[in-house]
Amino acid sequence: LLVQAKQYIREHYDRSLTLKEVAEQVHVSGSHLFALFKTSGQTFLSFLTSIRLQRAMDLLSGTNLKIYEIVEQVGYTDPAYFTEVFKKYTGRTPYEYRSKLR
Repeated sequence: LLVQAKQYIREHYDRSLTLKEVAEQVHVSGSHLFALFKTSGQTFLSFLTSIRLQRAMDLLSGTNLKIYEIVEQVGYTDPAYFTEVFKKYTGRTPYEYRSKLR
């Protein structure tokens, strides 16, 4: 079930996702899916965030898309919040990350 849930997240990370929605897709309760994630050493949100940020890093390094366009493509709505999360995850802002690669 956890494998199915993670696959669903990988396919739909680019829009608003909730634990409840993913749980419904794999036919379990939200609390059961929460517990499955917890036993794997991750939370739903940490997994979703890691997928989104990995994709953002791919887009920052492989495209010339504007940062706000990348923000939208990876499922965030607020560029400032995205920048905060990105910096916490990578130690750099999206702009710094892209500049370092060039």
